[in-house]
Amino acid sequence: MLIERHPETYLNIEKLCIFPQQSLWRFTRGGRYKALQDNELNRHVRNLKRLNAVAIVAWLVFGIGVFTAPMS
Repeated sequence: MLIERHPETYLNIEKLCIFPQQSLWRFTRGGRYKALQDNELNRHVRNLKRLNAVAIVAWLVFGIGVFTAPMS
């Protein structure tokens, strides 16, 4: 969506890092996406952040389960 609606911004972000995903992650984590004032993009980024939080919690629960499970 960012590529389709804001190609100049995407190209500028892509140049910041060797790996494009890392630069996109920084863009969304830093809140710079809000400056574009694109409601649909804001909604997608919020959903992505929520999904990431759920994944982190799931991994933490899994890790706790693995390390606290009794050995038989």
